[in-house]
Amino acid sequence: MTGLVGIISNKNCAGIGYEQREERENMPTLSDLITEAGLRKKELSDKSGVDVATIIRIGNGKATTRVTVVKLVRILEKYLNRSIDIDSIEGLNITR
Repeated sequence: MTGLVGIISNKNCAGIGYEQREERENMPTLSDLITEAGLRKKELSDKSGVDVATIIRIGNGKATTRVTVVKLVRILEKYLNRSIDIDSIEGLNITR
C-alpha cells in the first residue's frame, strides 16, 4: 500500500499510547509555570533562594534535586493559588 500515512494503532513507535501522549502534551514546563505566575526567573530566584542560573539549567533539562524543585514549586503555588504536582512538570530531570 503506497501513500498510507500514519499508523493504524493507538501506539506510536516509542510505545506510548495515545492517551499518554495527550496527557504529556498538556503538561506544563517550568518556564510555562513561571510565565503563568507572572514572574521573571530573577524574581523566582530571589523569592526561592535558588540561583537564577540554576533555574535556567533546570528549565533546559539539566539534573537537579527534588529539594530544589520543591523550593521553586512552593513559590509558584503561592502565585498561582493552586497546588502543583512536581511529577506533572514536563522536562524535569530530578536525580536525587
